[in-house]
Amino acid sequence: MPLFLLDALADYKIHKSKFYQSGYADVVHTALRQALDAVDAYLQKKEGKGVFQKFQPQEQTQIKRKVFQSAIYDGDQRTIVIASVYPYAHHCPLRMFLTGVVKHTENLLRQHYGFAGRLKVTDLPHEAAGAIEAALTLPDYNGTQLAEFDLSDTGSPQTAGVAIPTRAIGDNHSATPQPSATIPSSGNLKLSQTSTCVTLKS
Repeated sequence: MPLFLLDALADYKIHKSKFYQSGYADVVHTALRQALDAVDAYLQKKEGKGVFQKFQPQEQTQIKRKVFQSAIYDGDQRTIVIASVYPYAHHCPLRMFLTGVVKHTENLLRQHYGFAGRLKVTDLPHEAAGAIEAALTLPDYNGTQLAEFDLSDTGSPQTAGVAIPTRAIGDNHSATPQPSATIPSSGNLKLSQTSTCVTLKS
């Protein structure tokens, strides 16, 4: 399920999350796919229905349009039914369930990466939460930060190699030495978490 669709079906806006906006967007995308697959498989095994079968609205909504509405037409303006659909986006049980899935998944990621704060989850069955926890594949994380250099193509080369410790300055712990790299003299240094390598961007 694309993130924009999940955003439309849940009461929690994923892309506005502080965690999502703090450099964990790719991790969230991967984890949510795993979480949705896990709860769908759990429901299929337990009830023989997937997420959208279990939380299907009872009645369909008709989509109607006027014929030739955008054309130069002098005939009768009749209204026809072009489709009958289930109004999933307005179905509260589905929205509550998916909101719980999204929030619980993000809480697991926050805990794994040491991100402060937890989201309140009230509408997710314990068994479904356990299915997500069992299926989620989280990458190893040792607290190391990624040093990213945004560099131009001009300037004399110089050698730069620096360890980026995650501890505050003044601690008595020394950082692990990192390999050096030859880079142009101009450029900006950015720091982003969740990686263990030094990346050079030209």
